[in-house]
Amino acid sequence: MVSRILSGYKTPTKEIQDKILKRYNLLTSLKPVAFISGTNGFRRYFGAKFSEKLVVFENLEYGNALYVMFEEWNVLSKLSRLELLSGKREGFVRIIHKSGWEIELKQLVRKSS
Repeated sequence: MVSRILSGYKTPTKEIQDKILKRYNLLTSLKPVAFISGTNGFRRYFGAKFSEKLVVFENLEYGNALYVMFEEWNVLSKLSRLELLSGKREGFVRIIHKSGWEIELKQLVRKSS
């Protein structure tokens, strides 16, 4: 999965490689049932599927947040980020990569699994 994510970069820097590995390992530690690739509006995201009602989408590009999507994740993930954020903001939680985001993600996944 890490190799597939890295293949989306022309020349991934050591920093990008480390970031991908760190975030992949974090998601793996939460025991997803599968990893998936985003489509449409989330095509630059990779996802960790925990159940039919819980998917986490991650993007490594600066300024992009992590999205935890619930029941309608397959519909929500087809929207662009702008469409998603300008809508009702239901069915997902947006986690900005700031101090403590890893703890927030772990708590949300454990609570929702």
